[in-house]
Amino acid sequence: MKHERLMKAINYMAKCHEGQIRKTNGLPKSIHLFGVASILLKHDYDEDIVIAGLLHDVIEDTDHTIEEIETLFGTKVKEYVLLETEIDKKYSWKERKDAQINSFMNASKESKAIAAADKMHNMLSLLEDYQTLNDSMFDSFNANKQDVLWYYREITKAITNNVEGPIFDELKEIAKEVEKLND
Repeated sequence: MKHERLMKAINYMAKCHEGQIRKTNGLPKSIHLFGVASILLKHDYDEDIVIAGLLHDVIEDTDHTIEEIETLFGTKVKEYVLLETEIDKKYSWKERKDAQINSFMNASKESKAIAAADKMHNMLSLLEDYQTLNDSMFDSFNANKQDVLWYYREITKAITNNVEGPIFDELKEIAKEVEKLND
């Protein structure tokens, strides 16, 4: 079957994140991961990148291991997922975000594409949730509104640093919309 590996990744992701919900809107976590994969598919990225998009939160949000991902999906997927995984949660929100911003400044274009799709979907969800919850939606974050907006501004700069392409242009446009929440 042509898409056997992708189907395996979808099933694995769904089992890994079973019962998990998004902070602001209570929707299943898997909706975000399908959103990320959809953005990558829309921009014609290859199967390894789409699979990494589906699995990018597995290490961070579950008890599954990076070794398991490598065994099931290969070294390339493992490397992409590792770059997307935040450092240990023992660090403060700001320290984790600073580390992530720095890691993407000079990352590969493929890694940046996965990050672009992830942040794009997060920002689109934020904009949608803001329509009904206004500033109260920021109560579900581990940071205040100004810090969240700072993060999206800076991570967008890091991801789009030294790369070009439609996915990066789209990320910048969505980031401009998020920035308007500052007004």
